[in-house]
Amino acid sequence: MESKRKKRQTPAPVIANPDLEARRRAAAVLEVMGGLSTPSDAAKASGMSLPRYYALEKRALEGLVAACAAPKRKGRQRSPAKEMDRLREQVKRLEREASRNLAMARAAQRAAGITAPSTSKAGKDDGKKRRKRRPSVRALVAAQALRNDGVPEGVDTPTPADVSA
Repeated sequence: MESKRKKRQTPAPVIANPDLEARRRAAAVLEVMGGLSTPSDAAKASGMSLPRYYALEKRALEGLVAACAAPKRKGRQRSPAKEMDRLREQVKRLEREASRNLAMARAAQRAAGITAPSTSKAGKDDGKKRRKRRPSVRALVAAQALRNDGVPEGVDTPTPADVSA
C-alpha cells in the first residue's frame, strides 16, 4: 500500500501595500515574467498602453534589483544631517578645549616669567618699499582675443594676401 505524500505548497507572500491598483499591476508584471500572458494582454488588462507597461516593467525590475542589492543593516542608521550635527558638537567641544589650553599656557608663561613670542612681521622689513603688483585682468585679455579671432592684441595677423603668397 503506497501512501501518497501531500506536497507542501509555499504560502503566498503577504504584501502590505493596500493599494489595489498597484497590486493588480504587480500581478500583471509577474504574470508576463512568468510566461502566463503577453505584455500586450497585461497592458490591456491594466488599462495602459504598451509603452507605459514596458516602463512599469522596467521600474519593477529596478525595484527588485535594488531590494536584492544589499541587506538592510540592523539598528539606527546614520543620516547625513545627524552626522553633521555630531561633527558640529565635536568642533564646539574641541574649540572650547583649545581655548582652555591656550589660557592655561598663557597662565603658565606668566607664572614662569616668560614673554609670549610676538606675532608681528619683525625682521622681514628691510627698509625697502615693495611695489604693489598690478592685477592683470585675464577676462578682458581673453575677450579681446575672442574679438580678434583668437589673436591677442598687439600680434600681427596675417592677411589673405600673405597666406596665398
